[in-house]
Amino acid sequence: MELTQKTKPVIYITAHEIVSTHKILLQHLNELAPEKEDNMRVVLNDLGAPPDDVDESDDKELQLTLNNRFKVDMEEESESLRLYNQTKELVLPILRAVPIMNSIARLNLMDLMEAGINFAADTSNRTLSAQINRVLENIQILEQAGLVSKNDNYESFVRDIALEVANRNAIKEQQKKEIQRLTTTLESLQKHSAYVNEQITDYTSYMNECREHYRPRKKGKVKKKKVGPFKFEYKELVKKKVIVETDPPSAAKKAPTFIISSDSVGVFDIEAKIAGVSVDKMQIELDDLLDRHHNGIDKLELDQVTLDVNMTLHLLNKHFRILS
Repeated sequence: MELTQKTKPVIYITAHEIVSTHKILLQHLNELAPEKEDNMRVVLNDLGAPPDDVDESDDKELQLTLNNRFKVDMEEESESLRLYNQTKELVLPILRAVPIMNSIARLNLMDLMEAGINFAADTSNRTLSAQINRVLENIQILEQAGLVSKNDNYESFVRDIALEVANRNAIKEQQKKEIQRLTTTLESLQKHSAYVNEQITDYTSYMNECREHYRPRKKGKVKKKKVGPFKFEYKELVKKKVIVETDPPSAAKKAPTFIISSDSVGVFDIEAKIAGVSVDKMQIELDDLLDRHHNGIDKLELDQVTLDVNMTLHLLNKHFRILS
């Protein structure tokens, strides 16, 4: 079979099914492999004892490519084996083309060939007739090579074909399931992508609205209008949770006053004073706060204080938007 395959066979199996198969093979090893040198015994001996069970989190479906560990070079038999597999491939389209009567209780190869010959004659199907003649010629050659036997009505050959068909059908069904799984995943990703794009659109719209709010509304040249200043005591900003940290902490004991004003759209100047004397000046930008808010960054570190992004936006929105 391997000699005529362009690709190695692939199966889909879960970890639980592998363990169960391992246990069943060990349980019936004497019937399946009575000889001590049987290849199955060699493989099971290398594997050792199977695990007791598989954790549900690890019981995932695996795709395994089958490889014949015991493959040997059979130059003399290679042509016969190729012919064997080619003949199987010839039988498959005959099975699909020839209608089998319900009166045939048990299908065997010669029953199929006879039904095919009659059907080809009735329908003048020369292609089908040529395929059947080719199969019959190949069967004679294969019987001389000892690969098929008339004594069992070529039952082993037919059984091999049945296994091939079943395996192909199983692979097709698995491929359908995999396509369905990938389709569902793709739909989920598309929905998530649409959601993310919607969030980006909303965020962009929100930023544009914020910028527009601080832009002068009159047409033509207008003088820059300073908004503020607004004074906030240190304790007040801590209570409002705008200030979350102070560096150094001892600075908090001096109870500074923070004066916030805005000369430019979306730019806020912060001046810290102690006893009326300016001790520090800082500047924050609306775009920076909005970017941090969108990216889930909840803090803004300045020179000596750390601000909570959300509460700072709330404070600015409350005082500057109302009076703009």
